[in-house]
Amino acid sequence: MRLNTYVRLRPVSGADPNGVVQLEHRVLYIRDPARGHTSEYCFDQAFDHASSQTDVYTEVGAPLVDHVLRGYNACCFAFGQTGSGKTHSLYGREGSAVLAVDSVDAGIIPRACDQLWRTIGPINKKADNALYNNNSSLLRMRVFVSCAEVYLEQIRDLGAAAQAHVKANQGGNLPAFASADGGAPTRAAVTPLRDAADYVRTSLDVVEDASGSTFIKDITYVEVRSGPVAAVSQVPPSDARAVGVPGPTSPQP
Repeated sequence: MRLNTYVRLRPVSGADPNGVVQLEHRVLYIRDPARGHTSEYCFDQAFDHASSQTDVYTEVGAPLVDHVLRGYNACCFAFGQTGSGKTHSLYGREGSAVLAVDSVDAGIIPRACDQLWRTIGPINKKADNALYNNNSSLLRMRVFVSCAEVYLEQIRDLGAAAQAHVKANQGGNLPAFASADGGAPTRAAVTPLRDAADYVRTSLDVVEDASGSTFIKDITYVEVRSGPVAAVSQVPPSDARAVGVPGPTSPQP
């Protein structure tokens, strides 16, 4: 397993006369004005306030998608205090369309979804053509999304909440699945559809299997088959909480 760490500086309001934060190449220097002590932190890559969303995705997001398409696991974890720019980096500028991947303001998540679909679309089309010609040897690729909020030591299933919300307000249904052991979703979700608020008041459990792998038990996996489903899957946490999840949170990609 390889772990890369990145840091991104958001624009500051006004000048920094004391030079508290300085960035040189991949090294971040933070000076304590009171004590005069300077701490330094080295990262795999550092992005200053002038770095674009494209710069960040090219370095951080695109390699992870390539890794997944080769059959491996990948994780992008954003950490920072409230207002530090996590949502901007992951989703894009506040108020912009989440699915506007052609926008320069698009964040890591919509760009990653776009890269996935651009790659698997031709693969699945070729598999469908082969099946039409009575050749079923080619595999199709399927995409599933699960969304969870961790708040006050409770894990809430936002995928299940979205499923209930869509059925109650749009009269449709999201294709939802579950996994018995944290692996690929193989069976339909057995939890009956109820009011969205019922899901967010229920805390899920984190389970560890015999091999030491951990996963969230009984979390809902929504299969992404079309644009509308992708739109639901990419709703930022601040909007997802409108379904019924209380309290602040940080996005967990």
